Amino acid sequence: GSSARPGTGQRSTRRSLPTTSRWPITTGMRWGWWTSTAAASLGGPPSGSSGLVSAHSSGAISQPPPSCSDGQGGLLPEDDPARLDLSVKLGEALAKLGSFREAETILGDVLARAVATGDEGLEAYARIERTFARISTGTAGSMLDALNEGQRAIALFEKLGDEQGLTRAWNLVADVYGNEGRELARQQAFERSLEYTRSTGDEREEAWVSWGILAAMAHGPTPVEEVVRYGEAQLQWASARGHRWLETGALMHLSQMQAMRGRFDEAR
Repeated sequence: GSSARPGTGQRSTRRSLPTTSRWPITTGMRWGWWTSTAAASLGGPPSGSSGLVSAHSSGAISQPPPSCSDGQGGLLPEDDPARLDLSVKLGEALAKLGSFREAETILGDVLARAVATGDEGLEAYARIERTFARISTGTAGSMLDALNEGQRAIALFEKLGDEQGLTRAWNLVADVYGNEGRELARQQAFERSLEYTRSTGDEREEAWVSWGILAAMAHGPTPVEEVVRYGEAQLQWASARGHRWLETGALMHLSQMQAMRGRFDEAR
């Protein structure tokens, strides 16, 4: 917060993936569940990031779940769009669990396949998630390069009418602004993302984006009272839907705001 504080396009044709309402409660469990499910879908062991990479590349699936099955008990081809979409989500989940090298390996393979087949949408998804991972490891090049990646993806997904893609692309732009300390721009980028996220009905992503907005408000020029109102609304929303990690984030920032008000007992 500032020192001045007083004390729609068409839905993507890509296959929809599981939403928060069916996922485990905590952040680690949530993304751990994703990697385990994706590993099983891609034919590997249900845990261990190195095993996940092997699972992605091996193609050896014994009993894939219906989402990756050809309907006859067999495995979808490695270039099948549903399999590649799941690989992108696996890369995203691995990056959020801190397995950045493994994420880059998987996303690099998806990117190569997308380029080879001329699938611009898939290529943009893979580039976005790979850039997220590289920002976290300091290997993304300049923030300008990452910003340009996000802006190129926004232009493409607007043309394709892909709201899920627009959500992730605006999240990347917001991440860049956050790394540059441009909190108001970060907040505005997350707010653009939220518009598309709500259209897709993905509560997991909505909770993630809402936390981003709250963090940008708390560290930017937004007056403390406004941050408190937004934080309390997010806390109520998250509590009603079981998004424990957004609850945690809201409580953390609300505590910070109460301390800035001088209400230290409430902050504790």
